Amino acid sequence: MSIKLNLKTAAVIGAGLFIVGGCVGYWAMPTKQEQVEVVQEKERVKTVTVVKEITRPDGTKEKETSITEDKKKDKTEEKKTTIISPPNYMVTGLFDKDLNPQALIVSKRMFENAFIGAYVDKDKKLGLAVTYEF
Repeated sequence: MSIKLNLKTAAVIGAGLFIVGGCVGYWAMPTKQEQVEVVQEKERVKTVTVVKEITRPDGTKEKETSITEDKKKDKTEEKKTTIISPPNYMVTGLFDKDLNPQALIVSKRMFENAFIGAYVDKDKKLGLAVTYEF
């Protein structure tokens, strides 16, 4: 079973499919992804109190107190990394062995490596193109 459409109707349907595909792809895949890495700074203070009590042979007692502090600092770093997604559109031209143009395909990235788009060939036939990149 074959449905024959005139050129105007086929062009409207193809443009509509391309616009719907573009909208779905726009919402499904962001163009930029930001990753933020945060490292916080902390200061640690360790206090050690040492009390020495010395008793001398003559009976006198002597106390000696020493306090030592050990400070350690941890740094805070914030790194922002912006990852730019690969190109979202692909234009493909198909040529025969004599370099005569046979078809033109315009596609939009939908999900990860999947493209969807429209094509037109030299006989003015329109169609849907689905491409997977690997």
